[in-house]
Amino acid sequence: MARALEYTLKYWFKSFIRDQFKLQGRTVQLSNLGFAFTVYVIGC
Repeated sequence: MARALEYTLKYWFKSFIRDQFKLQGRTVQLSNLGFAFTVYVIGC
């Protein structure tokens, strides 16, 4: 159960960050922060 939840959260975060990147791709700082956060989440 916990593992499935973790996978769902990781997938949601990746989708969320990808959408943020599309919507605000011109905002370099936000994109870099999102990317760093995504790498951190995937790495956990």
